[in-house]
Amino acid sequence: MNRLRRFGASGTTSRRELLSLLAAGSVLPLLAACGGAGIASGTSALSVAGSASASSAATSAGTPVRGQASSSGASSATAGAPSATVAPAAAAGSGAAQLRFVTWGGVDETKVRQTYTDQFNKDHQSIKVTFAPHPQDYWNALQSQMAGGEGPDVYYLEPGYVVELQCRNALLALDSYIQRDKFDLTDFYPDAIKEYTIAGKLWALARDFANQDIAYNVDLFKQKGVPLPPKQFDAAGWTYNDFLLACQKLTSGSGPTKVWGFGVPTGFRPYMAYVWSNGGAVVSGDATKPAVDQPNTVEALQFLEDLIGKYEVAPKPADLKGTNLNNLFFSGQLGMVTALPAGIAQFRAGVKGFQWDVAPPPLGPHGTKRQVGGGGAGFGVYGQTKYPDQSWQFMQWITGIKAQEQEVDANTSMGSRLSVGAYFVKVNQGKDPQNVQMFVDASKNFLHTDPHASNWLEVQAILGKELKGIWDASKPAKDAAAEAARQMAPLLGQPCGT
Repeated sequence: MNRLRRFGASGTTSRRELLSLLAAGSVLPLLAACGGAGIASGTSALSVAGSASASSAATSAGTPVRGQASSSGASSATAGAPSATVAPAAAAGSGAAQLRFVTWGGVDETKVRQTYTDQFNKDHQSIKVTFAPHPQDYWNALQSQMAGGEGPDVYYLEPGYVVELQCRNALLALDSYIQRDKFDLTDFYPDAIKEYTIAGKLWALARDFANQDIAYNVDLFKQKGVPLPPKQFDAAGWTYNDFLLACQKLTSGSGPTKVWGFGVPTGFRPYMAYVWSNGGAVVSGDATKPAVDQPNTVEALQFLEDLIGKYEVAPKPADLKGTNLNNLFFSGQLGMVTALPAGIAQFRAGVKGFQWDVAPPPLGPHGTKRQVGGGGAGFGVYGQTKYPDQSWQFMQWITGIKAQEQEVDANTSMGSRLSVGAYFVKVNQGKDPQNVQMFVDASKNFLHTDPHASNWLEVQAILGKELKGIWDASKPAKDAAAEAARQMAPLLGQPCGT
């Protein structure tokens, strides 16, 4: 799902202008993407007090780069960056602490969040939380608030933002609060904790930890005599070649009524499943160099492109005029499409007249295990909130079991907790998709999170622009990837403040 189209900045600011603003110590570039291509090249700037110290410290010799892996395996941030660790504050006095909670989201997401915010307020008389959803233009609104010194106390973010946000003092480190309150992290998917950990500090908590897999038309597979895909990620077979053969058998007809084998995804997280499952990567292990032009990555991208151009078993963008991949699947004109847990309700409502299920991606010739993209989004506390202790209390509430189960019941999330994953499976049993347990298994063991890289969302914007030639089969994957790598290189491995 590409939320970019909803949140894209309306204004434009060049990178040179951003750097000049950063040199003044007053600006944070905020970028947005959810499994998609990234933002447009111009991004509004966000003022965050305290950035000057980060900028000056980051330019000193020997400063670690943003997102570089530390010896412990966690990403490291700039040593000189301002610390947003605040000693736990005392409880609120007689006047209630006034907090603002800001998220994006659709109607169902907004409704469930209002519900658990109201419940929190009822149970915490010394704290008043105002939920202020921004379904449209989320990041512009958030940037404006922070630039005016009125950042929300608790806000919604995606993992790709964490490197920049913690670097600019826009996130509060949660470790001292977790230790003080003995807050149990063991119920969270382990990688859901790692994806928000930079330099050994935890900067946010995951709201969900979903993954993006393959939904397939069971009846069409059977009609065409195609073996059903495996239910487990570690199953034998289901290779690139098996996948191609299935797509070819599922494809039939021509013109507007053509039935296609597969809908190639163009969002970052969905297409990276095929790259990671072939042993490829988009950046190096320490996130300081591009890897999108490396052989295993190019091989995976070319495989996807060949499904569109060479074999004609997947539609080009021009074939989707007036429709989209999900609608083709719902109508029976697409054998396989990308799906995620939060989309189950939409699929159940849309699919008419056939059985459907979910399966893992195929394993590439150079892959050692299947992996999927995902990681969902999380909640963070503003680094300069006046009420850190009360904001932490609210964070515990909205990431707790009760709130996450409410999201499951609203069909908006599968949660980020292992116990909530079990609840998600329980409430979805007996309905399509029958293999719903696979989503939880994937989040436990087969989910590849987004890299902790500097300028990560600018990197995603480059990928979105330069890989378009792959998705319409107009440019060889090798050439598209090489150009993307060339533009990515100067953005990676940069210290805080640059």
